[in-house]
Amino acid sequence: MSFQVLITGKLTQNPQLKTSKNGNPYVWMLLSVPTEQERTSASVLGFDSRVIEVIEKLSNGDEIAVTGTANINQWEKDDGTVRVSLNVIASQVMTMYQHRKKKKRFVEESPAPVATGEEGFDDDISSV
Repeated sequence: MSFQVLITGKLTQNPQLKTSKNGNPYVWMLLSVPTEQERTSASVLGFDSRVIEVIEKLSNGDEIAVTGTANINQWEKDDGTVRVSLNVIASQVMTMYQHRKKKKRFVEESPAPVATGEEGFDDDISSV
């Protein structure tokens, strides 16, 4: 079963550019994602050229947001401990720098509230 996700986290190592058996490039990275109790790791793959372009510029410790299709796997370690992994196929990646830049532009482009000049509100606040 797979589902759509939007996750944020920090890269735990530099992304790795790889080539598939049929010669297509892809990128792999490991993302540390905060949860309610602790942090968990998400293995993120990117096949789209735009995703690869963004991820190639990232390095260990960068904070990013990833959207894509995810699935959860479970396995048992040699000591009997059950572990869970989150695997994501990225459809979009945004750095926190891009996020802040986009947010700033949105705030700057938002129209200022317009005063209507209407009187007659039924409250105890006097007009100045």
